[in-house]
Amino acid sequence: MPCVIVIGGAPGCGKSTLAAALRAELRCPWIDFGRLREFHLLPDWSDQSPQEESMAFENLVSIARNYLRHGYAHVIIDDLRHPRVLEFPAAVPDALVKIITLVLSDPVELRRRIVARNDGFKDADAAVRWNQQIIESVAMPCETRIDVAKKSREEVLREAMSNGLSRAMC
Repeated sequence: MPCVIVIGGAPGCGKSTLAAALRAELRCPWIDFGRLREFHLLPDWSDQSPQEESMAFENLVSIARNYLRHGYAHVIIDDLRHPRVLEFPAAVPDALVKIITLVLSDPVELRRRIVARNDGFKDADAAVRWNQQIIESVAMPCETRIDVAKKSREEVLREAMSNGLSRAMC
């Protein structure tokens, strides 16, 4: 059965880092939702809206389904807000959906990561709140949560792979 791997988490938790590592390991497409939205948003994202985000999510689902229809065993998706992450299993009912949510139990480290960024999300207070909301929410049955505090990139990849991801899985 084809598999969609959705990587969630607050900004600064390592979603893109894990997605890139999984892409190399599984040799599959990776769709960054933020980059997909950049096709139609102004460079400063000043024209973003709930309607625009909804349209972009519909486009994302269509792209993921198209990859699966053309025989890809895995598709990786990242950079979705947590409510959209939770919607993905229903959006592709004909595929296995594995959700990997990254959290950072150390808010000081999360702030440090956000402040140190060269690009991307820069609101450290919002990232800490977002991260805390995810930590306090109930995990879905198809969701694995990984606390990335004090873990290397290799350790996070190993933990993600040991939680049901492999080339033979799908």
